[in-house]
Order: sequence, then structure tokens, then C-alpha cells
Amino acid sequence: MDMRTQPDQRINKIEQYSMAAGTAKRLTLNRNGNSSSGLIDQPKIMQNIHVHSVYDAIWGLQNISWNKIHQRIHTAAITVDQGLYVLEYHFTDSGKSNGLRIWIDPEKEYVPVSYATIFPDKTILSRVDSSDWKRVDNLWIPMTYTYSAPMDGFLQEFEVKSIALNRPISNDKMDFTFPEGTMVDDRLRGVKYPVPKANSPRPSSAVEALSPLAAPVGDAELTSVAVKSDEMMAQQKTATQTQTGISLSPPYIWVLPGTNQYTLELVQDTKARPSLSGKTISDSPLILQGVDDQLAGSGKIIVTLERPAGHKAFADAVLTLDFAGTKVPIHFVAAPLP
Repeated sequence: MDMRTQPDQRINKIEQYSMAAGTAKRLTLNRNGNSSSGLIDQPKIMQNIHVHSVYDAIWGLQNISWNKIHQRIHTAAITVDQGLYVLEYHFTDSGKSNGLRIWIDPEKEYVPVSYATIFPDKTILSRVDSSDWKRVDNLWIPMTYTYSAPMDGFLQEFEVKSIALNRPISNDKMDFTFPEGTMVDDRLRGVKYPVPKANSPRPSSAVEALSPLAAPVGDAELTSVAVKSDEMMAQQKTATQTQTGISLSPPYIWVLPGTNQYTLELVQDTKARPSLSGKTISDSPLILQGVDDQLAGSGKIIVTLERPAGHKAFADAVLTLDFAGTKVPIHFVAAPLP
């Protein structure tokens, strides 16, 4: 999507999104200076906060839940304005709450073409207006839409460059790779790091530590963390697809300095809980202190693992739990320390 502000002054950025079942990615490219930033988060969080999609322009309705709209829509006043139906109602009966005003076009199969959040005195707090409508695959689609906050003098315009509906999408279009130098905020793993530049021996200076993880310190270490993490998730996905019948969560764990306890929970909790018959751990600087089997009572396994005080490098260990021949791997990852 392309975005600009009033008066016809371009916001110097382009945004790209990738949505999957368990993760969502956003890439922001700034035109001035060619800098970029990336975000990895849960799809629901990304969709509700960051994505200004065509769907959101029509049906977003200021992120007000449909349940809330259904509960109050019967109280709406209905008027006609230049051939549009205008529905207006407040969120409570007190008359002191904010409300919603929706403009509906009967000539476009009754889609909302504009909507606004209003104060109790009916002044507009924020508003979305859609225009330049086209009929695509038997649906009405706005090719331009704006978001405005009149009291703040803010206006943001979105222009749809191209759109395709109800067509198969190849897997290679559902994801993208962050460019070199992109500062990535990975909220799922709790790390923030720049994507290393090829053949760059210089340590990165713009790495932020997110508690409780310490910050990786250089491009080489960051590359190792990203590659190892992706490898482990791929291994875990393959293991999950193999029907073992036993699944523990989380499948991979960030390791803290010192000796700590980590809790594994049985995902599919049944009355006939599995019995732990053995355990092995791969060769690693990380030291396994103990495995406390509490499956019978609480459906949990408590793992005690030590990261020695002097250990600063990247490390990983695979703890394999044996349930009468069914083996479940758990991955422990230690990020580089400064």
C-alpha cells in the first residue's frame, strides 16, 4: 500500500505484511535513507493494530467488535444524506458515551462507505472515508480511502495499487525475507536484532535487550541465533506432524543465566496420562540438573537446567523425553551474552 498525508505530502514509507496461522510479519521501508524495520508478532495483534487493509477500510468500523455493534444497532437513528443511509448510535443509553456513525450506500449493495467515532455531543473523533469504488469479482472495493482525526488536523490517505480476490495464492507470496540491515523486533521470541549484512565483520551497535534475554552482540552471533532458531522450529514442526500422540509445550525455550526451572505442560491433557520412562540430553555447555515428572498429578514436567556463569556464547541443547518408546524433543536455546 502507498500512504501520504495532507496536503499531498507523501509519508516516506511503504509497508508489507505476511499473515500465517501462528505468526505475522510487517516490513516498513523508509524512502528517505532507505532504512527498514521489521516486526514479528501474533496475527491477531498485528491485524487489530497495524494493518490498514481494504477490508479494514470497509468493515473495520474503528475496531469496535461486531458483538458490541449488534448489541446497540437497534438503538440507531436512521437518516438519509445525499442518497446514503446514515446510522448513528451511542455505546450506552446514558447519552454520555461515545458512539458510531455509519454511512451506507444502497447502490453498492449496502456496504459502509464511511464511518466515524463520535463524541457524546456528536462531534467527530476519527473518521474513515472510502472512494474510487470498483467492482472486482462481484464485490465493491474502494481503491482509495482516508483515515482522519479532524480535531488533531490529521489526515492519512491510502491508495490501493492492485488487488485480487478469491484467487489461489502461492506459498512464496505468503512470506518475505527481511532485507539486510533491517532492525527486527521479534515479540514472539523476545529478541530485537538487526539482520546481518553479508560479509560484515563489524559488530552491530543497535541491538536492544528485551528482558529476560541478554542482547546478542554482533552480526555473526545474530546470524547464528536466527538460523538455529529457524532450524529448531522447522524440526519441531516436522516432529509435530509425525503423529506421536504426545505433545509438550513449549517445544523450545530460551535459557536464562544461572540455574533455573522450566515448566513443560502436556498439550492434550487426558485421563490416561503418559508415563516418562527415560531422558537424554545432547552434548552441550548447558547442564541438566534434573527432570521432575509431575504428569500424573498436574500434567507438567519441571526441568532444571544450568547455564554456567562463565558461558557467554550461543548454545543449544535438545532434551529428549522417552515415553515408552515415544520420544519427544524439547529444545533449549541460550542467546549470546555481552
